[in-house]
Amino acid sequence: MQFFFREADFSTLTVQDGEEAIEVYREHQDEIVCVYLDLYLPKKDGVETFRELRRMNPKVRIVVTSGDSLAVLPKEFCWMDVFGFRLQARIARCSR
Repeated sequence: MQFFFREADFSTLTVQDGEEAIEVYREHQDEIVCVYLDLYLPKKDGVETFRELRRMNPKVRIVVTSGDSLAVLPKEFCWMDVFGFRLQARIARCSR
C-alpha cells in the first residue's frame, strides 16, 4: 500500500503492531491525515488500536483494512465512525 500512497504524494509511517501504531500516532498526530489500520495486528488488534487512537483524537480518520478475504467488519466497528473498510475482492458486512 505504501506505493499507492506515495504515488498520490503522501508520505507514510509504517509500524509492525498495534502498540507501535499508537506510539507513532502519538508522536506524529499533527502530521497524520489518515490512518490505514489493519484489522489483525499483533500485540493490540485493530479494534483496540482503533479505540485508543480515537481516545487520543476523536476526529482521526481511520480506514480499516484486512488482507483476509473472508474478514467481516467486527460489530464493534458498526457503531463507530469508520472512515472506510477495505477488503480484497469482498464487500464488507457487519457481523451480528
